[in-house]
Amino acid sequence: MEVNKFRYGPYSPSRLDVATCPARFKAEYIDKIDKGPMSGPAKRGSIVHVVLESLLKRKLKGETKFSNELIREEVANACAAYSTNDAIVVEFAYDAAINFLEHMPFDLETVFGVEEDLAVKHTDEGWVQCEFNDPECMFRGKLDILMIDDDKAIYIDHKTQPVIEEANTFQMGVYSWMLSKCYPYLESISSILYFCDPKIDYYSQPFEWTKNHIQTIENILMIRAMSVDKLEKFDEIPNFYCKYCPISSDCGVSKEYFEKGTVFGKSPANVITSAEQAMESASAVTVLDEGRSKLNKNLQKFVKEIGPVAIAGKEFSYKQYASYEAKTLGCKKVIYDIIDKNGIDPFTYFKLDSNAIKQVYKTLGADAINEIKKNLTLVKKSRFGSRKL
Repeated sequence: MEVNKFRYGPYSPSRLDVATCPARFKAEYIDKIDKGPMSGPAKRGSIVHVVLESLLKRKLKGETKFSNELIREEVANACAAYSTNDAIVVEFAYDAAINFLEHMPFDLETVFGVEEDLAVKHTDEGWVQCEFNDPECMFRGKLDILMIDDDKAIYIDHKTQPVIEEANTFQMGVYSWMLSKCYPYLESISSILYFCDPKIDYYSQPFEWTKNHIQTIENILMIRAMSVDKLEKFDEIPNFYCKYCPISSDCGVSKEYFEKGTVFGKSPANVITSAEQAMESASAVTVLDEGRSKLNKNLQKFVKEIGPVAIAGKEFSYKQYASYEAKTLGCKKVIYDIIDKNGIDPFTYFKLDSNAIKQVYKTLGADAINEIKKNLTLVKKSRFGSRKL
């Protein structure tokens, strides 16, 4: 294969992630099936990106005052563009906008671009910058915020996920590599992740990509793209990205698994006795979990709009339930004192978990936090589950 030709390009980090499962890649980028409606998390992420982009552009034009009315308008416009008025999404986007305006730890004068297109192609002179939609484009992506100061570049990528990670991801590496080709005069390239979740509101530490890092990324990137281009079989391979797959309900992995009569198949009494069986089980669980999640959401939507659904001995419906909350913080103190006066330890019921401690830390100074830490002990627990590798 010639270095300047790809069958299924232009590639981006997200397209390569899709190719982790060749069957899904074929469906999305070769057969180009209708993906159906955008998932909830994807829609929320897109709305937040649109709002933050618009607010930053206003800042760059010199605006300094952002009224509630203006922010409401920005969020409403973005929600309308993505056809949602879900209360959770609206609140998430509004709070993210407020946090972003109050927490911009970068110099506006160095902002080179917002939603900056990066695209490269290979010519006789090597890798060069090209237009985003150039027919010869081989790799492309978008930077949420690009800052260039002389020969130093720093870029920020917005993340709406609830989990914090470091800024040395493969995606950031690819963006850094493309930056080095689009702007070859750069001597320093660093990436920062901004976690927009209002409960997090956190900028990661900058990660500087050395020339060795960037060369390694180029090698891995080329190998991944070339391997996808050389695919002859498009097998189903369950992985972390199954949750975003538009064809997971048709995946043959679970069907094949059940037909084999393995752990949850024809012989449920069997136990896992080999690594191969364990991997088959993990693959089936991944596909079945995602399929169940989609079926459950569709069923919930039907029940909410039409009414309960009954099958033999079971009904799916929305049931009302009551829960109690203290009217005010003062009321919580009253309840605490009543329990205490009756000889019961209030801390049995007023628990301080790790999430509460994280929230407290955001509102206190360093001295107070250190005093709290002196009274805490680290308790390690384990919980079965899966995580992204």
